Amino acid sequence: MFIEFRRVFRLIHALIWVITLAICVPAVYAIPRLGTWKAGIREAILAFFCRRCCACFNIKYDIIGKPCAPGHLVVANHISWIEIVLLLSQQPYSFIAKSEVKKWPIFGFVSRALGTFYIHRENKFAVYRDLPEGQKVLQRGQSLLVFPEGTTTMGDELLPFYPMMFELAVREEKYVQPVAICFYDEHGDRSTAAPFVGEESIIDSLIRVAGANSVRAEIHYLPLLDARKLDRKQLASKSKQAIYDSISQPSQQALIHIEPA
Repeated sequence: MFIEFRRVFRLIHALIWVITLAICVPAVYAIPRLGTWKAGIREAILAFFCRRCCACFNIKYDIIGKPCAPGHLVVANHISWIEIVLLLSQQPYSFIAKSEVKKWPIFGFVSRALGTFYIHRENKFAVYRDLPEGQKVLQRGQSLLVFPEGTTTMGDELLPFYPMMFELAVREEKYVQPVAICFYDEHGDRSTAAPFVGEESIIDSLIRVAGANSVRAEIHYLPLLDARKLDRKQLASKSKQAIYDSISQPSQQALIHIEPA
């Protein structure tokens, strides 16, 4: 009974913040003559929303390392929608996502508000044709986040990294920062609540996370790779190895510990 009450309470709490976000972001766009302040206000609103979302679901997180400056390519392993919320709570990103994401409830709206760069993953030629749009994001000095596995896992393994997206950093002569993400439960074991895999719907995932006692994430910002010295296949290989080495280690005590306010 308590678990069901907790689940309903968290979902209602999260829904309130989603509705608030849905009102605030369009309002920012509607304000005339806001100029360059508009992007900053929108990013601040989204970061605040992401922190509140973590609090709603009792998601705690540890930050290890330091995120790179804006304007570079960031690549991460992909387990759940949660890591998107966590990373956005730290700094703004534009995302590369499959075209289906824009149809998702809640997250489709948020992704469009972020100016997400959608790609069609039917084949590599379709992806290649979409690359110039991603280059424009980097040219504007924005960080671009991509999940090079192309899908999610349970978090204890890595799927092959597709090299094509690393071509963005090569063309624009940017750095690549690998980011390793792990999820744990209240006992320090790998979380079974956090992964969003297979044919599960986003609604089912939200309900399961809401019923978990707690979820703790570790976000490891790893050393930068220089795309001026490496080709896309080398960047993909080195990024995968760096992330694998990180997620293969047991949970570490964070250098910075942050809990939702």
